[in-house]
Amino acid sequence: MSLGAFDYSNGSFHTPGFYGQSYNPMFESLLAVPFLWMGLKAYLVLPYITSVLTLLPFLIMTWLLYRRGQYTTALLVIAIPFILPVEYDYITSLSRGWVGGLFVGTLALFSLTGRSTPVKHLWLGFISIVALIIGTGSVFILVPIFLYYAITHLSERKFWIYLSLGAIPALVIVGLFYSFYYEHPNENLHQIKLIISLNNLYRAIGDMPQLFKNVTPMMVHPLIIYFLLPLMASVWFLYKKRFPEGIATIGFLLVFLFSLTMSKVFDGTDSVFYSYSRAFLGLPLVLALLVSRFNIKGAAIYPYLPMVMVAFLAYKAYLFPTTITKDKKSDSVVNVADIEVFLSDSHKLGQLCKEKNVELVVVNNHWFYDHFTYASPSIEENFPPTLRPAYERRTWRLKEEASNVANTILLIDRGRDIANDSTISIAPIPNFEGYFLITNNQTPTLALLKSLKIPIRKF
Repeated sequence: MSLGAFDYSNGSFHTPGFYGQSYNPMFESLLAVPFLWMGLKAYLVLPYITSVLTLLPFLIMTWLLYRRGQYTTALLVIAIPFILPVEYDYITSLSRGWVGGLFVGTLALFSLTGRSTPVKHLWLGFISIVALIIGTGSVFILVPIFLYYAITHLSERKFWIYLSLGAIPALVIVGLFYSFYYEHPNENLHQIKLIISLNNLYRAIGDMPQLFKNVTPMMVHPLIIYFLLPLMASVWFLYKKRFPEGIATIGFLLVFLFSLTMSKVFDGTDSVFYSYSRAFLGLPLVLALLVSRFNIKGAAIYPYLPMVMVAFLAYKAYLFPTTITKDKKSDSVVNVADIEVFLSDSHKLGQLCKEKNVELVVVNNHWFYDHFTYASPSIEENFPPTLRPAYERRTWRLKEEASNVANTILLIDRGRDIANDSTISIAPIPNFEGYFLITNNQTPTLALLKSLKIPIRKF
């Protein structure tokens, strides 16, 4: 995501999705561009952007409720982020493309405010599809919003016409997005394989405390808050003949249960860095939507609810240090490091490249393989091009290096005495374990790497 922001800020747009996969546009990277132009670093800006995108939907709902004079309900909605576990705060500060779709999807709520107009119909059709392409997790909030709006305008022919007209340009964007990967299939390195099964549903229901603990209000069972509560609410709505709300809530329940039939539910770890809950960050917003449909009156609780919110916030602040220490030690699949340690090593690498006039950095084996390859270019000034041949997400870089000839190459390959194994001029760099300098090279990069028996992914 940092590299995406750096590339965008320099006018380089290589793929429509996250590098190496046919989904997840780097929305946060795009928003970071103006800040990079101001001289800030992506790794500093991105967590703030992600956190703001997470909180804005709650603030939007609160503002809309406040405008309608539903002050108690507004206060309850804004309280939800406070009562979510500390892990939720960590996950929603990681710039990984998980929250952008939720923010954009929440903008569909503006179709529900005030008088119904063709512009609002157009907006709903357009923004719903855009939100889904940015993040499929937005489906949890889009389904109830769309069903509510559609049922209240069910017999209006103009509604469906304008809705379709609004969807057309969004569908064109979707078509262009996926046509890129159809024409460039090798850019889709990280493919999703979904297995849909009722066995997954049974297993997910049994494992709900583990799978959804990071998106469930503290001290509450997820089955109660995300299944029984919506179920009871839907029955109450239907009993009160509030059919749009009742059907919208049932629609959410069906989508939620269907999502649990997918094998992707179990693709994660207990760590916040690769949490099971990352695909379900929209559930707290659904809870906020549900609360917003009740006109709760209770001015007496005004002084007490903020006190409860502050108490939860203080408790989470107390848990911050121990939580992050625990998660750094747990298995998270992705590579995790303290930012101070990485920045120090990255700066040393950057200085070394300047000193040796390095034209290309090749990372084969190192604990910072992704960090050096994708983050260092966005942090260090005039950092040379990078390549991680075994699992390079940027297919265009492999294509470039098939013909590029770099005279001076820094090769990072720990655990191998490559200087003695090779017949070409490779010298180990003192005080940098696993760092080797290749000078006076006249061979295209990929051909050189093959001669050194360094694996290169197929492209």
